[in-house]
Amino acid sequence: MNKIKIPFIIGGETINREENTEKIDFHKKSVEISTPVLTPEDLEKIKKTQEYKKSLHDLNSEEIISFLTKAKEKWKKGSNLREEAGKKITQATGYSPEMVDFALQQIEDILSRDYLELLLKSELGNKEMMDSWVEKGEAYVHCQPAGTVLHILSGNAPLIGIISLLRGLLTKNINILKMSSGDLVTLSHFIQIFQEIDPDHPITKSISAVYWKSSGLETLNQFVEISDLLCVWGGGEAVETIKNNSQGKEVLEFGPRRGVQLIGKEVFQNKNPEYLKGVARKGAHDLVVFDQEACFSPQVCFIEGNWEEAKKYASELKKGLEEENSRLPKGEKNLQSVAAVEHLKAYSTFLGNEILDSPQKDHMIVITEKVKHTKSHPLGRTLFIIPVEDFSEAIKEIGEETQVVAIEPFSRAYELREELTLNGVDRITHLGKMPYFAAGAPHEGIYPLSRMVRWVKSR
Repeated sequence: MNKIKIPFIIGGETINREENTEKIDFHKKSVEISTPVLTPEDLEKIKKTQEYKKSLHDLNSEEIISFLTKAKEKWKKGSNLREEAGKKITQATGYSPEMVDFALQQIEDILSRDYLELLLKSELGNKEMMDSWVEKGEAYVHCQPAGTVLHILSGNAPLIGIISLLRGLLTKNINILKMSSGDLVTLSHFIQIFQEIDPDHPITKSISAVYWKSSGLETLNQFVEISDLLCVWGGGEAVETIKNNSQGKEVLEFGPRRGVQLIGKEVFQNKNPEYLKGVARKGAHDLVVFDQEACFSPQVCFIEGNWEEAKKYASELKKGLEEENSRLPKGEKNLQSVAAVEHLKAYSTFLGNEILDSPQKDHMIVITEKVKHTKSHPLGRTLFIIPVEDFSEAIKEIGEETQVVAIEPFSRAYELREELTLNGVDRITHLGKMPYFAAGAPHEGIYPLSRMVRWVKSR
């Protein structure tokens, strides 16, 4: 049996224990994952990291960005932690090696100086706001750190923990990260790079990453008590649990959402067969990234056309999914996921819906005329296609449960975006771009960095 031991990171120190460890339930029986059991002594050490608030505050943003770009270089080629992480993430999450490489490249991309500077500038209005008093109207305005941020992470995409941590660091906060059982590897390995750069740096010393079972409300309450702000990623039940135990602290929530695709009539009016083929390839890419586990992943596609045009698009989409599967293969299929997809297939067949699927169970497309047939979704690279006469019919079915809508051709976005966002959608984008977040764009209706600071003024 393959054994993966995930250390804790407490105040920048790696904590491994041979005894007093906890095994993590995982569907892959050939892999045993374990972490240390969190102890009262660990909690006390984490409390002591708050001693670094002043030294972290006294760093200027340029020093923080320089440190993070050094981490990028080590992540890229100067440390074996990335290679080790890649192997273990594949084993510990079930994602294919190709999908893990895609995720690791995403991490490298967001560690660029241009991205980090743009993040500060766009979310705070001025990249100097963390370091200086900036004149705004009749006052001088400055951003002070919130203090200590507790990040409760989900494991559906490796990038999540890194994004959350970067936001906390750019705002000069102490960061405590509760790793997800779904991905204990990525964050643990990434933070160890900070130790290689400088084990005594305030950034290194101010970070802790640990794990406890989600059912451990007493432990949760102890961490909430020493935190000033909570940043929560995950499913609806997990988010509600945190909110109900927040002790009045502010909670930034990034809960369960979905993606929707809109394919306009122009796609079928275009006589060039390569155009439809290209559209389907872009739609397929959106669907396969992170095996449809992410909040941006499309679950429903509305076709502005008739049943035959929906079938035509579905046929091209199926080819696109087969191509994408060769580039980003689907990860390990656990029994629960396979059963959910098979149940939907049987139910959809009974209802008279049209189904295009893969003999290898890599994807499934269901063409239906009824939105209510899409309410129960098994994920696993499954897409419902619904033909409509006009997008106005689709817009009635799209609300705040939808994070992102991709539109083809994108020229149609200008007529639809006001109503879509009024209904609760957060992001309108191009088909094929659903997995990619532009620097400077809000996330789930907010600018997270602006909420991770205290806005103060002098006049």
